[in-house]
Amino acid sequence: MAAEHLLSLGHRRIGFISGEEDSVADASDRRRGFLCLLEAAGSSVPHDLILPGNFNYSEGYAAAKSILSHPDPPTALFAANDYSALGVMAAASDLGISVPEQLSVIGFDDIAEAATTKPALTTIRNPIIAMGRQAAELLIAHIAGDPVAPVDYLHQPEVIVRGTTTPAPRA
Repeated sequence: MAAEHLLSLGHRRIGFISGEEDSVADASDRRRGFLCLLEAAGSSVPHDLILPGNFNYSEGYAAAKSILSHPDPPTALFAANDYSALGVMAAASDLGISVPEQLSVIGFDDIAEAATTKPALTTIRNPIIAMGRQAAELLIAHIAGDPVAPVDYLHQPEVIVRGTTTPAPRA
């Protein structure tokens, strides 16, 4: 969804700040989905525009500083979570790069701080309440002794467009 959003705004040179690739399945799923969609759209991300942010502010900041110092920096960055995205925004500011005029930023999770940053962070929101309710219902049924068949549940996330993404700057 992040890739679709950025592509719809005309971004073609997009960097990626990943999560904890070796230990968190969500991180590798987000990376794989993001890169597959870009490739399907005829775009790709050079390896030097993909760095780990490990789902935290300081590593997101360091990764963004490296990516944004590239001789041909991206016009957009997708961070695998909002904490890394906040680090991206701070790094851009420290480098004199204006968000969103010169760099679009999108995160993932829709943490409370996402709506209060200046500009407010565009992000992907998972339906956490629905997911928690579903988990609680399954746990209660299991505790009550009701047979619970293994089921895969699919919850649809949504793009929350705020102030950090705009159309790609013209070359």
